[in-house]
Amino acid sequence: MSPALRVLRGLACLLALPLLTGCLMFERAPADLSCDPDLAGRWVPLPNNTAQNPLGRDDYAQVDAKCRVTLVDDKNMQDRPGFTALGFRLDGKRYLALDQAAMRELFNDTKPPTKPSTLPATSVVLVKYRIVGDVLELALADMTYVVDQAKTGKLKVREADTMVYLAEGDRAAMRSLLADHPDLFESDDAVQEGAPGNSSGRYFRLRRASVGATP
Repeated sequence: MSPALRVLRGLACLLALPLLTGCLMFERAPADLSCDPDLAGRWVPLPNNTAQNPLGRDDYAQVDAKCRVTLVDDKNMQDRPGFTALGFRLDGKRYLALDQAAMRELFNDTKPPTKPSTLPATSVVLVKYRIVGDVLELALADMTYVVDQAKTGKLKVREADTMVYLAEGDRAAMRSLLADHPDLFESDDAVQEGAPGNSSGRYFRLRRASVGATP
């Protein structure tokens, strides 16, 4: 498996903490989760975005009609980790919510945990995304922003583990947090075509492959 494909697995931040500067977990998803049919298809990395795109040239993501995601290293077709990517829409924005089960699936991890999780079973990682034409743009929370806002008390989170922050509360509290912190994820302006993004560099961009095309 290519190093680039391993980096994509960094979305499961608790399981790949050494690869990241930290992550933000939400105690629960802010809304009911469902499959976004717009995600179905084969997604390949944009060739002009290699500095920030975690997928290598020979890698791609295949999403089926039920939002089951398979990450494929084209040079090693037997390595096919998968997970189910469910999400929600809120205030016109789209998010994926990966729970701990989805993260274990992402790693194809069938072994029981070696120690109890310090996080609630309902906790999720949120990934903000949008689809512009045939381009899929995704962003994790900006951890520089999270840490700075947490230090000043403007963002109510607790450090559940080293550099793993947990936003606690019910669904209404999770929705309020997103509404009160529009800069929590990279802004829509930051992920325009050709834009470098903000300082966190946590967004990546994929292009939908044409039916029958090779990645």
